[in-house]
Amino acid sequence: AIHDEGTPLDVPSEETVDPAFGFRAKWLSEENASLASARGFTVVDAPSVLITHLGEVLKEFGHELITRDTVKEMLDQVHAFAPSIVDEVRSENIRIAVIHQMLKQLAQDGVPLADMALILEAVSNQAAHAKTAHELTDAVRQELGRLVCDRYCTSDRELRVIIFDPRLEKRLREVVREGHVALGPVPLENLTRTVTRHWHEGSQHDQPLALLVDRSLRRPMRNLLNRQLKGLGFIAYQEVHSDLALSPIALINEQEVFPQQSRSQESVENLEQAASQAA
Repeated sequence: AIHDEGTPLDVPSEETVDPAFGFRAKWLSEENASLASARGFTVVDAPSVLITHLGEVLKEFGHELITRDTVKEMLDQVHAFAPSIVDEVRSENIRIAVIHQMLKQLAQDGVPLADMALILEAVSNQAAHAKTAHELTDAVRQELGRLVCDRYCTSDRELRVIIFDPRLEKRLREVVREGHVALGPVPLENLTRTVTRHWHEGSQHDQPLALLVDRSLRRPMRNLLNRQLKGLGFIAYQEVHSDLALSPIALINEQEVFPQQSRSQESVENLEQAASQAA
């Protein structure tokens, strides 16, 4: 039974942690499952827990199975039924090493690689605008928006996300250094704790949740939070397809991350406004 924070479950059970997503949970007997379900807990049987866990392990480490030889085999396989796409990719003189790193990054982000023809077509379209594997990955993700977002969508095509308010996004963009968010200890702890809390509150066991940010912040935020929040996705606004409806489950504001600085800034703005009115 997956914990609903703050709701007691007074039946014989054993404390545990959901191995796939890290939620607090309890092992309980089959005869107590209906009672836990009636009290609002998410009840999952042991085989489903195991299958989900194995699936998440494969998602997390599957990219390690992608080698340069694997990439060459993929290109040859696609060439057999879509030769023009592969020929275009090869004509761009993109090194196999770059395509290899891009595919590994897509796999790490949970983007399915089954439709390699579609992915290679995006590579061909974006190759001229990208100098590195990171840049190529970001450009390809944007073109593959629907594929990127699918796993975070409900059956009603709603994209369930956590978002930042504009002020917080601006502050975070200002401290990005070489793909990483350079935060002090206090703001870093505030940000991690707040995102974690909203993730736990908003996650549904069978429906992953994503943090939605500007493209310039997506990779830095992933670098910052992915280790602690294995099941959280990281999506850029520019990757959201037009046929999806955004469904924000939480808005994190500047004060939650930079409380002291935010109050000081607000005081300065109030003084400036008062001075302007007096003049």
